[in-house]
Amino acid sequence: MLRSCRSTILRRPREPIPCNLQVFGFDSPELVKHRIFRDWLRGNPGERDRYAAAKREAASRANAAGEHVMQYNARKQQVIREIYHQAFVAAGLLEE
Repeated sequence: MLRSCRSTILRRPREPIPCNLQVFGFDSPELVKHRIFRDWLRGNPGERDRYAAAKREAASRANAAGEHVMQYNARKQQVIREIYHQAFVAAGLLEE
């Protein structure tokens, strides 16, 4: 079902742009989880910097080893889990 009458014109770039696109339904619990994570990072600069450093390090090592996105994700997984735990505790969804 369309919810908007606006039309959007998409232009194809001259070169492919690599991206990791995630698509969720509007009622998906994943969407809520990602918003909690995003909001936590926005409100906690130290954690945002920690997450950015983990991503850069994971990307550097994965690229150097010729790995794919799954290995990159595994390399940053521990930091992400720790951040999620803190964010969920702060949101009242988990106990410490």
